[in-house]
Amino acid sequence: MTNDFTLVTGLAAAETGAAPVLDVATLSPVAGPNYNGATNTAYTPSTTTGTNGWFTNGEVTLNLSATDDEAVASFRVTVGTDAAVEVPAVRNGTRGTATYVVTGDRNSTVRYVAVDAAGNASAARTISVRIDTRPPVAAWPGVSGGKVPHSAAASSITPTRTDPTPGSGGAAVRDMWIDGKWTYPLPLDPATLSVGAHTWAVTLGDSAGNGATYTLTFQITTSVADVRALVQRYVAAGKVSASNGDRLLALLTQADAGGDAAVAALTRFGALAGQVVPEGHMRDSLVKDAAYLVEELQGVQHPDVATGVTVSAARGMERAPFRLPTESVRNEKPKFRVLAFGNKPGAFRHEHIPLTMAVLQDLVRANNFDVDVYDYLSPGVSVPNPFESINGGGFVALHGATDSMHQWDWYKGLAGGEFDNHGSNGGGIQNTCGACNIGELVTEDGTNPATRQFPEKLKIVDELYNWAFLPREKVHVLQTLNEATYVGGIGASAGRVEGADHPISWCQNYDGGRSFTQALLHNWANTLDPMFQKNMLEGVKWAAGQTEANCVSHEELRKLVAAGVADGSVGADLAARLGQALTASYDAYLVKDYAGALAQAKAFRQTVDSGHVGGRAQSTLRDRAHELVEWMKTLDDKSVRLGFVSQPKTTAVGNGEDAVFAAPAEGRNVAYQWQVKSPRSSEWADMAGETSFAIVVTATPELSGSEYRVRVTDPTGEVVSRSASLKVSGR
Repeated sequence: MTNDFTLVTGLAAAETGAAPVLDVATLSPVAGPNYNGATNTAYTPSTTTGTNGWFTNGEVTLNLSATDDEAVASFRVTVGTDAAVEVPAVRNGTRGTATYVVTGDRNSTVRYVAVDAAGNASAARTISVRIDTRPPVAAWPGVSGGKVPHSAAASSITPTRTDPTPGSGGAAVRDMWIDGKWTYPLPLDPATLSVGAHTWAVTLGDSAGNGATYTLTFQITTSVADVRALVQRYVAAGKVSASNGDRLLALLTQADAGGDAAVAALTRFGALAGQVVPEGHMRDSLVKDAAYLVEELQGVQHPDVATGVTVSAARGMERAPFRLPTESVRNEKPKFRVLAFGNKPGAFRHEHIPLTMAVLQDLVRANNFDVDVYDYLSPGVSVPNPFESINGGGFVALHGATDSMHQWDWYKGLAGGEFDNHGSNGGGIQNTCGACNIGELVTEDGTNPATRQFPEKLKIVDELYNWAFLPREKVHVLQTLNEATYVGGIGASAGRVEGADHPISWCQNYDGGRSFTQALLHNWANTLDPMFQKNMLEGVKWAAGQTEANCVSHEELRKLVAAGVADGSVGADLAARLGQALTASYDAYLVKDYAGALAQAKAFRQTVDSGHVGGRAQSTLRDRAHELVEWMKTLDDKSVRLGFVSQPKTTAVGNGEDAVFAAPAEGRNVAYQWQVKSPRSSEWADMAGETSFAIVVTATPELSGSEYRVRVTDPTGEVVSRSASLKVSGR
């Protein structure tokens, strides 16, 4: 009777056409959770072997399962547009399982259904299978036969980057080396290299995490035409004066004739270029090219270079760790409390937020302070009301905190900077930070506890913010970006850039409290870097009043003086004198004339110390005045001062010969203007067009005894060289 009942039940089920219940398929192999960003409603961890939901192994197994009232017979799998495949099920009672291996690089939607013995099919499900095993490919289409003319434009030989179809895309330069020396990934100017053999290596990465290094061996070649083009380029750039350029070009015209005349002309060209072209690659390229061409004319055989491209394995970008904050950290006797606050629902969600919060909690446990979390994506560990967790007085802004509350002026002042835009790069730069760029971080003030651990210059990979207003005008700048290391980068954009001054980290005393800003840290790798963890920790400790640091600014002193006038503790005459010195210091500071800024800061301090400041403002204003002096002294000690590297020398030449006077100078964007005083005059006169560090004077008897000097200027001021005389013999 029992068997009959079972049989009847089975027949009834088949007759009703009940389909199997299909489970959600899984994919293997499985790696540890990888963070691929978040929507505004949920975190999205991934266990694929690569980044951004890609597998970098060649085979991915689809693990299938379903249940049925009788038995699952098979699974029907359709990969992309391929024909459907029937996969027999392994039966275990009413449950059936199977595996199907997907191979080959692809980005496919896999459709699958379960089928029972009676042919009833379940509702279909789909899953995305993305496999990319091949790294991006670099090529140099502008390099013909492995040879590059010395005057070639950098853009004409920049490597192309492609990711083989159907790859993950996002091919980006992660590292670059010229002749084995690491360099920022910028287009290469052949003029910076000498004639002969060189190597150019680039490591590329894609969005899946694949990587490879491509090394080009090539040869720089030269000719009289190349040298002529280089001279014209340097004249156009203002590095060589027009008059000196004309002399050099005239010698190259003589060299076009060939033979002994060309040897003589190129020899003279090399000697003259060595005197009138600025020291460095410009001088080297012209002098050495001339010598190379002379050797060719004299029959010296220069060997050809074995050129070509080799490929070697390299790591692509790493998978971002998936960490979430835990419940509030509590210590028995905490030094202070911190609230880690995430942005509101509906706003752009920066991927670094959960990891940064978790790292902050690590720092808490090691340094005995409490931390609460308030983040709408972590409701289970967030405090109900963030305002109950704030003890006030300190604020730390990390990365996107400067991209918040754009309509609230007080907050923008508190943050010290307002985000305007940022550049972008290929997806192969860094997981969860496709807009990251490779650039140089410069620590401007290393006296702060938050920046002492940084070298003066550091390669970083991060999202580099540009500002709606210049933070330097308001705050105490700690770190800046060197835009020359990433503006025009290969495959990257920089957005609307800041120019010569690009602050990225700062601190300030603000409205009775303390504010510390680090606008980097979109990149999770920096969050895990001990230097940046120290940066965060010391910023938090200072903002909480646990440590002291010099965070004075001209803006703060301006407000202190104004407050003193308002409450009667600073008289009008004293305020005027203080304002004059402070404004002069500020103006010099903005153009990086730190010597001038320091002198005026000292004048401000002296006026405070000797003036009649009363009330509570006295000690604060005095302390801040002394801090201003120390800050300007720190900057002045590191600054490049306007001055001469060498002075012009008195020169004796024969009638009709050329005399060279040179006086190279150091400074910021130095401008030159040569002056002459004739033997029969007591007045100095500017020499038209002579605006480089060297001049050439063709000697005549009438010029004997004339004197020459140069005036150099930069944003910090001007200096004048000693004078040198021209002596003409053979009159």
